[in-house]
Amino acid sequence: MTAEEKLARQQLSVLDLAQALGNVSEVYRQHDVSRTQFYQSVQAL
Repeated sequence: MTAEEKLARQQLSVLDLAQALGNVSEVYRQHDVSRTQFYQSVQAL
């Protein structure tokens, strides 16, 4: 697995968790990412 693939999997797991929880703020806290980083991940996919 390349570094790009690993990053893509991490981004997808964060997005899946956000969808499951229905609370994006909780995902920020659980994954220790900023709101900006989260939405950059959304745009990248």
